[in-house]
Amino acid sequence: MKLRFLLFFIFLAGLIFTRFYNIENTSRFTRDESYNLFQMHRIWQEKDITLIGPMDAGKTLIHPSMMFYMLLPFAIAGDFEPVSPAIGTAVYSVLTATLTLYLVYKLNKKFIFPVALLLIFWIPLVESGRWAWNPHLVPFTTVIALILLFKKQRFAKFLSGILLGASFHLHFFTAAATGVFVILKRNIYLLVGVALMILPFVIFDITHPPGLFFGHYLRSNIVSSGASNEASFFLRTFSQNMLNSLIYFAQIKIIAVALAIIVLLLAFFDIKHKKENLVYFLPIVAQIAGISFLPRYENRYLVLVIVFFIVWLVLPRRPLQQKLSKFAIVLLAVTSMFTLPIILTKPSLPPGTYIARLATNYISGSVKAHGHKNVNLAVLASPDPDPLGSIYRHTLQTKNIHVLLENQYSITDNLFVISTSDEKLVRNDPANLMQGFRNGKLAETYQIKDTDWKVYLFKRDE
Repeated sequence: MKLRFLLFFIFLAGLIFTRFYNIENTSRFTRDESYNLFQMHRIWQEKDITLIGPMDAGKTLIHPSMMFYMLLPFAIAGDFEPVSPAIGTAVYSVLTATLTLYLVYKLNKKFIFPVALLLIFWIPLVESGRWAWNPHLVPFTTVIALILLFKKQRFAKFLSGILLGASFHLHFFTAAATGVFVILKRNIYLLVGVALMILPFVIFDITHPPGLFFGHYLRSNIVSSGASNEASFFLRTFSQNMLNSLIYFAQIKIIAVALAIIVLLLAFFDIKHKKENLVYFLPIVAQIAGISFLPRYENRYLVLVIVFFIVWLVLPRRPLQQKLSKFAIVLLAVTSMFTLPIILTKPSLPPGTYIARLATNYISGSVKAHGHKNVNLAVLASPDPDPLGSIYRHTLQTKNIHVLLENQYSITDNLFVISTSDEKLVRNDPANLMQGFRNGKLAETYQIKDTDWKVYLFKRDE
């Protein structure tokens, strides 16, 4: 018993390390994540609780709402600092991994140790567990749904359907895998649970044509985008996306080839000996097939079915096939260890939540302390590709600091510039955002600790 507790403690410590270590310096924080943070703040202030979530930053589609409610407590606890939703995602990731290990224990105890290794180190789980984005919460609802599904009670199966339907409230493209899974399970309680959760979106699309949910995805695919040739070569697109998926899972191309061989062999043996296992494999195939009708492949669509993949690998098979499956699991865990240091030490995209927090806290403090009027900001001479600084604008709004709009630089009197360059380079930056400030007084300079990033405050040219 003591050994069990010790092993579980080591497992939990490994999970916490790979999900939380250096998270503020490495978690992705782009316009999407900052806009979501702003929306969480708005929801909290206005108490705007709705089934339909806010429109995305690009004003092209409406997000499902569940992510905002799942991460809102962490945003509140973290005073809406940029890293707070990522910390919430990491908490859900640790819970997801722990529940997945419990599910594996119930399904096939022989896989406990290799799966524990996989859950700690596997890059798809680690990366998605450190990044606050709606698809990355789907494994949490999925694993609880599958745990309930394996119980005998009818009500448990109904709740399983509710949770699978809840996944749709996190990311609409769960419909592909969930639809196939429900059809294959042929359980009325499961079906009713899923249908109840999806019905509001169907009603909304019917009553608000052309629709924002199913209607949007029917319009946003390779056919509607004009790539009819791609649609006619579906098998080529599908095979390419299958390869992309295997590379994402394996991280190394040569390992992806080995994984492809193992997957094909296991699928063949399942068709021959264990057809019931295909109930968990075919939703993955359906997901990849569904991706093939979208304008481009994205790794996030694979995160939606990651729990199905793990369950499929651990399901009971003949001894030789089980060894093959165990080998695949250990292989994925070990190859991930080569990529893990990059995930834990380098930001996926600069500047990251650390820079966003310190820069916006400084700007907020400066504006409140000195009463600066007609304030605007820009990001120049830096690795950040967004000169308008959307992530800073969204974050400042959560601090009740409202800078002028992106088209109001001409009436700006105080310009905060965030940069990794010195003052001279910033002044000479060719961007027209600096027009009117090149010869202005440098009123303030703030060096962000342990980084090359600085915040300058320029006054308008006299």
